[in-house]
Amino acid sequence: MFLGIQNDLIAMIAETREELENMPCMEFTEIIETNEPVEMINCKYYVGVQNIQDAKMGLTE
Repeated sequence: MFLGIQNDLIAMIAETREELENMPCMEFTEIIETNEPVEMINCKYYVGVQNIQDAKMGLTE
């Protein structure tokens, strides 16, 4: 799984790096590969089991 980063936030998720690199009208400051679980909570993506749990409990901003 690949994460397209814009301004230090996850803007897009894709199965391949090429999907992000060829996405029209999108420019990423960084593309990161991860094997961690990713979940969107309240319109924000969280990576990793602990971060996802914390977000669900309202412990992150």
